[in-house]
Amino acid sequence: MKTLIMCLCLALLSVGAYAQKVAVLKSTYNATVEDTVTNTTPKTQQVGVGQYWPAASIKVDLTRISGTLAGMLRTFGSFDNVNFVKTDSATVTNAATYKRSLDISPTKYNFYRVTYTPTGTMSTKMRSQIEVKK
Repeated sequence: MKTLIMCLCLALLSVGAYAQKVAVLKSTYNATVEDTVTNTTPKTQQVGVGQYWPAASIKVDLTRISGTLAGMLRTFGSFDNVNFVKTDSATVTNAATYKRSLDISPTKYNFYRVTYTPTGTMSTKMRSQIEVKK
């Protein structure tokens, strides 16, 4: 019986060690969780991660409202929330919806942002979230 209880306690502790956290990135323009991107005007969303995480990715969902969904996604990291450096990028291709996961493992910075720079005449909804795991 003691062995069973000890095994259950160890199992619970190991589950806690693999914690996962999901946070929504907010617009740097108006602090909302969803941006409307229009024509060639870039939009940026960002989040603070607060600590080191061994596994992390930023997931971006773009949903076309009208026009041609195309452009460039870029992720940036910063220690001080002022000076950002590019960490990854992806080309957005023509589709009704575009979903992309940009790997930032392990987290090296305290703050992350994603910028979508569209091309052409279009209107798109942009939502982003970061998923971190220990």
